[in-house]
Amino acid sequence: MVQVNKILVTGGAGFIGSHLCDRLLQDGHYVVCLDNFVTGNRANLKAAFKNPRFSLIEQNVQSPIADGNYNQIYNLACPASPPKYQLDAVETMRTCIIGAMNVLEYGKTHGARILQASTSEVYGDPDKHPQAEEYVGAVNCTGRRACYDEGKRASEALFFDYHRQYKVEIRVARIFNTYGPRMSHDDGRVIPNFITQALQGSPITIYGDGSQSRSFCYIDDLIDGLIKLMNEPGGRHGPMNLGNPMEFSVRELAEIILKKANSCSELKFLSLPEDDPKIRQPDINKAKREINWLPTISLLNGLDRTIDWYLSHPYTPPTNVEYLSDHLGKAVETISPETQAKANNPYIQPTNIGRKKSLAVIGGGPAGLTAAYEIQKHSADYTPFVIEADKIVGGISRTESHNGFRFDIGGHRFFTKVKEVEELWHEVLGDDFITRPRKSRIYYRGKYFDYPLKIVNALTNMGAYETVRIGLSYIKWRVFPSKVEQNLEQWVTNRFGGRLFYHFFKSYTEKVWGLPCTEIQADWAAQRIQNLSLKKACADWRQRHQQPYRRI
Repeated sequence: MVQVNKILVTGGAGFIGSHLCDRLLQDGHYVVCLDNFVTGNRANLKAAFKNPRFSLIEQNVQSPIADGNYNQIYNLACPASPPKYQLDAVETMRTCIIGAMNVLEYGKTHGARILQASTSEVYGDPDKHPQAEEYVGAVNCTGRRACYDEGKRASEALFFDYHRQYKVEIRVARIFNTYGPRMSHDDGRVIPNFITQALQGSPITIYGDGSQSRSFCYIDDLIDGLIKLMNEPGGRHGPMNLGNPMEFSVRELAEIILKKANSCSELKFLSLPEDDPKIRQPDINKAKREINWLPTISLLNGLDRTIDWYLSHPYTPPTNVEYLSDHLGKAVETISPETQAKANNPYIQPTNIGRKKSLAVIGGGPAGLTAAYEIQKHSADYTPFVIEADKIVGGISRTESHNGFRFDIGGHRFFTKVKEVEELWHEVLGDDFITRPRKSRIYYRGKYFDYPLKIVNALTNMGAYETVRIGLSYIKWRVFPSKVEQNLEQWVTNRFGGRLFYHFFKSYTEKVWGLPCTEIQADWAAQRIQNLSLKKACADWRQRHQQPYRRI
């Protein structure tokens, strides 16, 4: 059983902090967020505010922290995006150092365990690749990024000194490029910049020639790593790299985002910022070995989730994404939209509509495609075009291929005996319309069961012993049924018994609908499985097999 803690998260309204608050609440802890909202966003805490175990302290981390009976403190309070931490460099350094001292003083006085969110920027522009924790880095201590880079290095020094001198339990995580939902459009880091620009259709700004490399870690993986590091037994752990070691060039990233966002944005190359690292890749062997942590979410998967979030939130035009003033107006190369044609979704083509009015159909599923077809057929005033996020149209009613097999994942929803639908198919496909025989079976415990279920086939496959148990279970539930039928499990068990429910209803229903059967209402079961019972199924089987054979 997980111990329930009272946990303080400084900077808890930020990108990483808000995700951490959500996860800790999900795990059953009491969470207090401390934030002054200079760069944090209250909207990030929308879900947390609904939880009675969450509370907020609006305070600067540079002020002393009052006793709150905290068992653990995650110190995430500091601007992390270049334009924001360079806006007031002195304040950034004060936040790093004074904030660290305040949380450490709390740990010293009250015995709380403290985790410091450090950064891969402590390695500077490295001359060793990949970067392991033993590498001391190559940081310019007087450059424009020093307020953040050296501020984090100073914080690490304080953490280790408080541990050595005062026995404070500490954890130090060096976080590599992390991305995901809730990064603001004007964050200034490469992934939010590229996504914002791609969705807007504005030029993708790449600093340098785009050959510099980065390793991108999705937010969920990072949160797992932070929590594992915090809860690993012992007085001190770290510094420890937390990041995804898969390395991509910045130009590769731009091309991936262009394709995923279905964007025609051009690439615009600007001069390289001062002290911008040429390479960045974490050596995570220490995290694998000491806390059994390994990122599992690929860049392609993580970008899909991140782009979906940007699409679902109102667009806010970014502020100056040229995060150093000496970049302005220094474009050195431009790639035209034509060279990016391969990034376009083949199902969304520009339309030459002349004097016609354009009409958008959102969603390329059966309904959307049919609507677009009918509009095009019956209206001379409108030119429809279909907007579809997926690379393949058809929605759930399409054929997918996997390992040489073809699957109609929702064919029973699309192909129908309704006259109007069949006529539409024949009209669209003409001579290409073909019919295919279809057989549906359930593969369970190494055997195939007919679908819809046939009583003899099902019981034969289950075997004599299990058949007897199914019968006894049925009798038991008929004699002693659930007195109430509030959910699907109770409804099905009363009609089929517990054994058949667990064999054929529970796993299938929960796999398809993603909910426990106890959370699906009985009314839904009654609608989906109308007039069905084990007694009726047996009677139907007996009636069919007692009919005399007829000569033909």
